[in-house]
Amino acid sequence: FYSGFLSQPYLDELRENHPDPLATLNEPTTVAPKDLDRVARERLYALTDQAIPRPPFSDLLNHIDHAVSIVGPDHVGLGSDLDVPGLSTPAGFDDVTAFPHITAGLVERGYRTEDIEKIMGGNWMRIFDEVTAA
Repeated sequence: FYSGFLSQPYLDELRENHPDPLATLNEPTTVAPKDLDRVARERLYALTDQAIPRPPFSDLLNHIDHAVSIVGPDHVGLGSDLDVPGLSTPAGFDDVTAFPHITAGLVERGYRTEDIEKIMGGNWMRIFDEVTAA
């Protein structure tokens, strides 16, 4: 739920202050495997600027709407990056206790219960089952 992936204004302001902040995110690294999590965390911290206002929570819901409009509710899953403390997320989404707000937002937007269940984790579970059954 990184703000720079959900909000163009956030990303534009971040780029004004930090030219090309996404450039090194996926560069190959030569660090030892035991250091990969640390390096990934450091790269993600570079994508955060606490001085930039966080986008509204509705941007997260708009992003879900957009993904569903492209691939349908059977192929959308959530990935929050909440394991990176301090990473900018939409206003009102600070930790896992905010997940019910996503559900409520999808209900308000008219999503069917079965589609909400898929988006909120059912699709991930289906994929995990398919992969681990092999």
